[in-house]
Amino acid sequence: MSYGISDRPLYKPGDTVHLKFYLRNVGYFQPDENKYANREGTLVLSNGRGEEVIKIDKLKTNALGAVESEVIIPKDAMLGRWSAIFQIGSEIAAIVSLSVEEYRKPEYEVQVDAPSEPVKLGEKFTATVKATYFHGAPVRNANVEVIVKRSSISDPWFPGGRWDWLYGRGSWWLCSEASWHPTWSRWGCLPPNPPWWRRDRWTPEELVLKTNVPIRADGTAQIEIDTAPAKATHGDLDAKYSIEARVVDASRRQERGTGSVIAARKPFEVVLWTDRGYARTGQEIVANISAATLAGKAVAGAKGKLTILKLSIGENGRVDEQETQSFDITTDAGGMVRQRFAAPANGQYRLAASLSLDDGAATEGAAILNVHGDGDSKDWKFGPLELVADQETYAPGETLKLRVNSDQETPASGCFYISLIHLGAKQSVSS
Repeated sequence: MSYGISDRPLYKPGDTVHLKFYLRNVGYFQPDENKYANREGTLVLSNGRGEEVIKIDKLKTNALGAVESEVIIPKDAMLGRWSAIFQIGSEIAAIVSLSVEEYRKPEYEVQVDAPSEPVKLGEKFTATVKATYFHGAPVRNANVEVIVKRSSISDPWFPGGRWDWLYGRGSWWLCSEASWHPTWSRWGCLPPNPPWWRRDRWTPEELVLKTNVPIRADGTAQIEIDTAPAKATHGDLDAKYSIEARVVDASRRQERGTGSVIAARKPFEVVLWTDRGYARTGQEIVANISAATLAGKAVAGAKGKLTILKLSIGENGRVDEQETQSFDITTDAGGMVRQRFAAPANGQYRLAASLSLDDGAATEGAAILNVHGDGDSKDWKFGPLELVADQETYAPGETLKLRVNSDQETPASGCFYISLIHLGAKQSVSS
């Protein structure tokens, strides 16, 4: 294994480049981490044409198989992409890529002014390109090339947790997937995928618009973008439009500006979760409701209702809902609502929060809550296999109660739970 780094990615002719390379021998059976320790090698820097510019022989690695070096880029060096390679004979090599560019002070700047709030998917929006000289005058007699690309938002906005910095976004999420519910696609929420998870809903970036228009006398140009084709083709996904503007003035100088706009299916997102994965009849439950735009901006002052709906199975497996309790709710300055209530009688429930802002379209978020008590749970619905903890977090020595649910018949009527001592060895199973 080899790895190389430079102190920065971009240099000017005459700059000093600081390089460091790490060499290791890694294997499953007989790893020899000292194989490349105290060994001599050669460092070669080549320009974009592949021509050797600098060569340093007999560079020696240290006891850890690492080596450092400094080189000065010639003042007459060719601009472009360079490479630095440290090699020990024909055994192993480590490479670093870097850029050599001449600094040129820009004379004007280009800005792309686009809607800062998400627009509704299917509607049109306008972006304004503005080119201004640094002394304040607008850029005239110039052309702007505008390139607009659309990409799907595969990971929607998701509320943050206290320990996200350590365990990753959504590691605290307790709610199970309920795709068996007929309206799950409207209100369901899943935590963000870990980095190694395959994103089935990802779609490749596509070119939406490429046009060249003249700058007006005030230094601006307006571009109208229609999101209706995206709604027709990918109507079940939110979209992000990336806008790049390349302005060329009369002196043939080119400057660039970028911007982006989110096209969302809903005016904002509503996510609901409880402080318990499941509950016993009479236990206090805290329903957390968070509202924010896809850009992550909290939605304050949204009003609506939190409804507790008891689920039952009707004819032909139909899922019926009956309202048992409701609360009027309003989001605070942080876009949050915390509603406390006592867990109702034994049964399976859907907690549904419907919110709207300024009498606009309502957005719903919901979660399934299982309340265990006296009674039969044969008609409850589960996914293929669910592991549900009773709390979001645990301290060392606390008892973790893990509920195991399945849509397959078991002696415990489809579910049972395991009680564990957190960070201990004691285990017990009870139904």
